[in-house]
Amino acid sequence: TWPAEIEKFCPWIPSTAIYCVKGKDDVGFAVKIQRWRERVYQQQQIHRQQMQKQQNGHMNNVSNQTTLQTGTTSIPPPFQIVIVTYSLLQERFQIANILKECNFQCIIADESHNLKQLSSQRCQLALPLLQNSKRLLLLSGTPALNRPVELWPQLHALDPKGKMFGKYGMRYNDYTKRYCNAKRTRFGWDVNGSSNADELHACLKTVMIRRLKSEVLHDLPSKQRAIVPVTIVDKDKERECRDLVAQMKSARQAVSEIMDGVSDDMTNSAHFEARRLLNQAYQ
Repeated sequence: TWPAEIEKFCPWIPSTAIYCVKGKDDVGFAVKIQRWRERVYQQQQIHRQQMQKQQNGHMNNVSNQTTLQTGTTSIPPPFQIVIVTYSLLQERFQIANILKECNFQCIIADESHNLKQLSSQRCQLALPLLQNSKRLLLLSGTPALNRPVELWPQLHALDPKGKMFGKYGMRYNDYTKRYCNAKRTRFGWDVNGSSNADELHACLKTVMIRRLKSEVLHDLPSKQRAIVPVTIVDKDKERECRDLVAQMKSARQAVSEIMDGVSDDMTNSAHFEARRLLNQAYQ
């Protein structure tokens, strides 16, 4: 778990400074954050009053003034590290509103591919938190599960203006047209394709660090594959499985025939579609 890992690799951080949100309505966490925000607000009010008095000439002895940072607070938050799951990012949960008041200095989003759907409520609540933090790290073994459009929310969190794509930036519509082979249909825009994959890969290098297991786990043994036969007792289920395997073989052959003589963009799009169908079959 994350608390155990933090204590293991950062032993100087006391366990009391690490808080794992317990649920959608964690009253203890909400109360502590609210009290902290009230103290911060009171301190800021005092600072404004002192600055106003100084401007009006009522404070002649500058050396005796209380030193406060403008726009920030010297009052430490109740916790150094807060751990929360993606499932709690919903409008109907109190914890989602409390998180907005925390003003995180650094956010580490593990399994960041959970933010792949831009229109989802989870993504809409998470993006402001990620963009407002001073430092942001997104961790994922599979940033895009099926198609390039799933990368956009993560890239937008890291670079809201899209400067990684050029000095003029890039918006969502421009991104989908350039890298998702966007096509207008009678139902709207279809952005499930792929285009200019090499160019997108070059842009990703400016914000992404990729590490293979062979580079960081030198003691990890080589992968071993084994075929384990499984006997299906139900004959009807066995017949369904055989039909599914035959359909997948036919689909694979059809995709190979279609890709012969077509452009690289269509080939990449076909590869992404094949992966999507395969993931759907396993589910």
